[in-house]
Amino acid sequence: MGSSASSGADSGFRADSEDIHTQALTFTLETDGVRIRRIEKEDVPVAADICQRAFHAFQASIGLGPEFPPQEIDDVPSFLLGQAFSEGFVGFVAESKAEGGGILGSNLVELRDGVAGIGPITVDPECQVKGVGRLLMKAVMKEAAQEGIRSVRLVQVAANTRSFSLYVSLGFNPSTTCGQYEATSHLKLEPPSGFTCKPLTSELVEPCSQLHFSTCGSQRAKDIAAVVGSKHPNCAVFDDSGSLAAYTTGSFLAGHTVA
Repeated sequence: MGSSASSGADSGFRADSEDIHTQALTFTLETDGVRIRRIEKEDVPVAADICQRAFHAFQASIGLGPEFPPQEIDDVPSFLLGQAFSEGFVGFVAESKAEGGGILGSNLVELRDGVAGIGPITVDPECQVKGVGRLLMKAVMKEAAQEGIRSVRLVQVAANTRSFSLYVSLGFNPSTTCGQYEATSHLKLEPPSGFTCKPLTSELVEPCSQLHFSTCGSQRAKDIAAVVGSKHPNCAVFDDSGSLAAYTTGSFLAGHTVA
């Protein structure tokens, strides 16, 4: 899971070894000063504010514009964290044990298919407690392991060397570099000659998932099914013979495209 509001480069990470899976099952989610627990609906406003500020602070530190629009215009962090209460998602918050302490950060994991997707993970930029991000990562890794999922993946901005080091220390391996692009206007393009596009339907979920498996080595059936009937643009692409050539679940949130 991951998103960006500006063009640039992202790094894809994955942890899918048996050793990492076994270690994750034994992770302890508490230190002397911090505990991890499931996110509750009343936590969302505070966690969303932290998410907004953390992304904004990092983007500014590398000379990029805000990741999200102002919350009073479109509260993207609340929407993202709200997914924790949907089927196939689990969310966590880090909470200070200090007297009067509060939420220090949050993390989310998607468990709908055979590969777990992590994020957004954020820690309050003003937090002085060390190890919060590590605990939040351990929480989602342990949750995936307990669900029997042996491959966990995430995407991060390549310039974020601090989180890069954290992920590597937890057993993640950089697996790919992703280019990110943002359109400056709405474009209406016709399919290239010889191809036709159709909105995703329930009958296309399995064929599209098989295409993903043949291309990327994993199934995405539940991910694909989740966008059927969505208001966000999606489609399957067919060649002249009627064979499935590509599909996209769109560019919204965890949308993906395979050809």
